[in-house]
Amino acid sequence: MKKEELTVLYERLTKLKELDEEGNVYGGSASIEADWYVLDDFLEQLSDMYEELPDWFTAYYQVYMWEYQAFYEGLTGYYANFYESTDYDSIQKTAGYLSENGYGELAKCYNYALFNPDEFPKSEKWPPKWPDKKVENNIGELIIEHYEKFLGVFEDCQIFKSDEAMPSIQLLQYDKVFEGCKTYATIGLSLYADIISGAYEVVMVVDDDTESSSTILANALFYIIDNNVKLDIGTYIEGIKNINEEFSNRHNKNAVYFTEPYAFPDKFSNINKEIKMCLAFFISEEECNFIRKNGCDKFEEYLEKNNVDVMNINR
Repeated sequence: MKKEELTVLYERLTKLKELDEEGNVYGGSASIEADWYVLDDFLEQLSDMYEELPDWFTAYYQVYMWEYQAFYEGLTGYYANFYESTDYDSIQKTAGYLSENGYGELAKCYNYALFNPDEFPKSEKWPPKWPDKKVENNIGELIIEHYEKFLGVFEDCQIFKSDEAMPSIQLLQYDKVFEGCKTYATIGLSLYADIISGAYEVVMVVDDDTESSSTILANALFYIIDNNVKLDIGTYIEGIKNINEEFSNRHNKNAVYFTEPYAFPDKFSNINKEIKMCLAFFISEEECNFIRKNGCDKFEEYLEKNNVDVMNINR
């Protein structure tokens, strides 16, 4: 694209913004005065500029197609890759980009089909594979509603995958549950109910090193899935040092421990009587040795007796 063409395109987009117009499903604005086809032209001209599309452009294109097909063929066509341009990988990449760049509300709507796959026809391309046994079709909505009741509205969302052929696990971030802490809550772990011997979602509260904490938690969850570990009270996954040695050394923690969510109201423990909530927190190598020698019940008795704050990762 020539510099002159870019300048003209920029001027057209600037005019759209100055008139406070919003894009529509035709690829332009609601007002012919503003420029009916400017977004359509933007899409076409930018496509010619890149051999490999950047993530922001992929997200723009996918949302463009998502809106367009919702108006015409319906979202069934979009999620079934009707036009062969909305494949599963692009959908996942777009969901991640929206969540990570401040478009949380849009991401919740866009992710709907990822939580409700049975409402959309299966194809070889989307979704490639789901566990044989599913929790209820509206699982995503149930979980989000449950979290909103007890945790409020999430501030951010991270998406993690270990296998492109299997569902992702999302970590929703809440900043106003406990003062000075960030709370992370999963969506998607319960889809692995057959593998981990029960339908569970997990919550973790940390007061420091939050970005590393969420990544370590996701790694621990996928270790449980990949190794068919039964998730239960007293389950702990060692090896933080192998994931993030700096984190392990700085906080003297080398495992993620799972138990009942005793820091939350009793009704938080179950979602629609189908899914159980677990609380996860970090423990040291010394605490791992204590559990091996005395069992998880004695360990939790010790925590309660000594009023240990498990949210404090530097304890």
